[in-house]
Amino acid sequence: RASATRSIIITHANGHLMNVNRVALHSCGIDRENEVEGVVKFPEGAHMGEPTGELQEPAAMFLVLRKFGDGGLLAPMSEAGVRSFASLACMQGVTTATDLVNALGEVDCAVLEKVLADDNCSIRIVPAFKAFHGSHGAGLHIHTHTNGDEASLVAIDAIGRVPLGPLFTARCAVNRITPKGRTLGAHERISVQQALHAITLGPAYTLKLDHEIGSIECGKRADFCVMEDDPLAVEPAVLKDVRVWGTVLSGRVFEARKA
Repeated sequence: RASATRSIIITHANGHLMNVNRVALHSCGIDRENEVEGVVKFPEGAHMGEPTGELQEPAAMFLVLRKFGDGGLLAPMSEAGVRSFASLACMQGVTTATDLVNALGEVDCAVLEKVLADDNCSIRIVPAFKAFHGSHGAGLHIHTHTNGDEASLVAIDAIGRVPLGPLFTARCAVNRITPKGRTLGAHERISVQQALHAITLGPAYTLKLDHEIGSIECGKRADFCVMEDDPLAVEPAVLKDVRVWGTVLSGRVFEARKA
């Protein structure tokens, strides 16, 4: 037990799930009488009907956020946060990332400009408009995300279009093995070479920056990942475990912090 007197709140990186302890539940008035969708309750046993502490999706999570404020993905941008993100990105071999969460107002942009101007910062961050912050008709490049086919179609009709870990994403695309060991859509597997393209030149093309980044070519920025293992030589099942030594960003070398 972490604490029986202090509220503990864990927001998952996907932004759709939250876990809280009993103290936080009590503080927010979440009990067996609460009927907000997404408040998970014990289905049986001595605590049947009582909240488990798992809160699914915004409606249930808001019961906590309205009392304790935004956190995790919704936390205000800070210099320390950006530098921490840069360090994590280096550990994963990432040199360029896209901000799809923050509203990027004057304060956020000032923070980004200050931190990214420092030669000791190991990441390049490219801002992108979210669907509700821009206009596709105005020529802006819109990025959004949905859950399920129907939601995707709704989003496409409306505007006319992962945890940071590209090698993990590549491993999923190559193997298509679920956490329970089941093969999901074997016919949709891709090769390791295709997966590596999908996490390098592919994203660069999406950002319309493939003329600058995404591959090692004359005339492009010197951005690349330095690996201790050959991803084309290891077994596809362990692709996510390929060791990253660090990154090179515009010719500047950054050794990854050891986990």
